[in-house]
Amino acid sequence: SKMIQDKYREIGILKALGIGNRAIGAVFGIQIWLIALVTVILSVFGYSMFVNQANDLLINSLRMIAPEKIIPGLTFFDFRTDIVLQNSSVVFILALISYIVPMLRIRALDPLKIIRTEK
Repeated sequence: SKMIQDKYREIGILKALGIGNRAIGAVFGIQIWLIALVTVILSVFGYSMFVNQANDLLINSLRMIAPEKIIPGLTFFDFRTDIVLQNSSVVFILALISYIVPMLRIRALDPLKIIRTEK
C-alpha cells in the first residue's frame, strides 16, 4: 500500500499518457505478490527454525535436569502444516487488500488531479 502511495504521481502521469488501469495494476500487483511470496517463504523457514530450536532447547534443558527421565523422540512443538497454511493465507489476503484498496482509489481519480497532488 505504501509502495502504491509513493508512486501516486507516477501513476497519474501514466494514466495521463493513456496507459490503462489494468496495465498499471498489473505492474503493482506483480510487485505486491512477489513481496508476499518472499514473506511467506521467510515465515515458513523461520517457523521451522523456531520449532527445531525450541525443541532442542527444551529437550536439552530437561536432559540437564532429569537425564534418566528423557523419553526417546520427545518433542514439545511440532511443525504443523495447518499453521503454515493459515499464515500464508493471512499474508496473501493482506497483500490482496493492500493492492485493491489503493488501486480502487486511484482508478476513481482524474489523472491531472493525481499529478497535481503533493505528497
